[in-house]
Amino acid sequence: MSLIKENNEVFGICKVTFIIPAEIAKKFRRINLVGDFNYWDVNVNPFQNTKKEGSKFISVELPINDEYKFKYFCDGKIWLNEPEADEFVPVLFTGFFDSMVKV
Repeated sequence: MSLIKENNEVFGICKVTFIIPAEIAKKFRRINLVGDFNYWDVNVNPFQNTKKEGSKFISVELPINDEYKFKYFCDGKIWLNEPEADEFVPVLFTGFFDSMVKV
């Protein structure tokens, strides 16, 4: 898994592309990007399929100079973190962590 950041200082946004490789993507029918930027709504921001390789991706534009917690929500029941996240933040009183992207 990975993420790619493209800053646009003129507009004050960063386009962040989240990528899930084929070997993980093929295990799930539906994967959504969920986080601070969409109020943790599990029904928005679905990943799209790439052309042939089988990986999935989604891009979002986020205001720069901030940080956002997020996770991947798979098939309505499984939460995954991004191994290449900028940081991992503990979720209070749970023993779990959220991924964080800093833009």
